[in-house]
Amino acid sequence: ALAGHFLAFALFFACSTMGMMNLPLLLLHDLGGSEREIGIAYAVAPVFELPFMLYVGVLATRVRHERLVLAALLIASAYYAGLAFTHAPEQVYVLQIASAAVVAVMSGVAISFFQHFLPEQAGTATNLYSSASRLGSMIGYLTFGAVADGLGHRAVFLLSVGATLLSAASVHAFQSQRQAPTSVA
Repeated sequence: ALAGHFLAFALFFACSTMGMMNLPLLLLHDLGGSEREIGIAYAVAPVFELPFMLYVGVLATRVRHERLVLAALLIASAYYAGLAFTHAPEQVYVLQIASAAVVAVMSGVAISFFQHFLPEQAGTATNLYSSASRLGSMIGYLTFGAVADGLGHRAVFLLSVGATLLSAASVHAFQSQRQAPTSVA
């Protein structure tokens, strides 16, 4: 189960890396945007991330972390699909709200998600999360250039749809049977 989750996170981080590199190019080359639109697109998500993180933090006391991570991966798939088929920079701005929701979960509960599998080894769990991030970033850097150059910027996002769906399937397949965390009253 732990290896399946590690691979799911590595795939997610590969998509995240490709998306960060690809979004400005999509805006400039495919959507005819400018540097101003890139700035706006990257400013929208942080506005929503903090409120989402606070909400996810509360939600994580009541909902199993696997479910939150699974939901985030499905939202990420929808986000990348939206980017693959967008036709105007303004549509990207709206999609950035979904990106903020994904970031809130994947940065807010992901380490705890791994720590539940290794409750007596918090350092090892954190290292697994960090290693999945580094491996995923490396895969994303290597894959991005080949896909964008060979198939275009929209194809990068379509690949990300498939990879995040594969990640979601892995998290779903290896869900633990633990109960939801109990809230402290």
